[in-house]
Amino acid sequence: MGPCFDEPDKKATFQLTIVHPTELAAYSNTAGETEVYENGRSRTFFERTVPLPTYAVALALTNQDVMEIELDGHKVRPLLTLKMRRFLSMCLSFRLRQVLQEYENLEHQRCNSDWLIVEDFTYAAMKNPGLITSRPDETYETNRIHEIAHQYFGNLVTLRSWEQIWLNEGFARFFE
Repeated sequence: MGPCFDEPDKKATFQLTIVHPTELAAYSNTAGETEVYENGRSRTFFERTVPLPTYAVALALTNQDVMEIELDGHKVRPLLTLKMRRFLSMCLSFRLRQVLQEYENLEHQRCNSDWLIVEDFTYAAMKNPGLITSRPDETYETNRIHEIAHQYFGNLVTLRSWEQIWLNEGFARFFE
């Protein structure tokens, strides 16, 4: 990725490819297809994203366990090192997303819905479409609702500049 504008309304599409150790799985904003080579390396090609602001592009390599569930025909893949209680809680979060979609009469994410738990993540969470990230701490329960609300207020409906960030956060807090 070359130089880019870091303003919410400056969007572009991204199509990522990464070469990585085969024992690690690659995840991004969109679904990927992995080719395995004999030298212990793999290459994962990801589908082109919808237009995104540059700060919402996500790419992760991990060996965390992945569980796949289907909610009303939509595939969700939480990547976990946490206990089943958190997994069930996450299922409820994605159910909330479906309720918000009905309320807003819009589809938030058309491709994949991955949620990566990052042990040493600097921020509480990040609303990357297709690959939400968050810490596994006491803020987890409210972060999951907040970040799912951002799939509309922040990802689909985007601010013109950072000066209006209070609108974005205000709507997410309201739904939280």
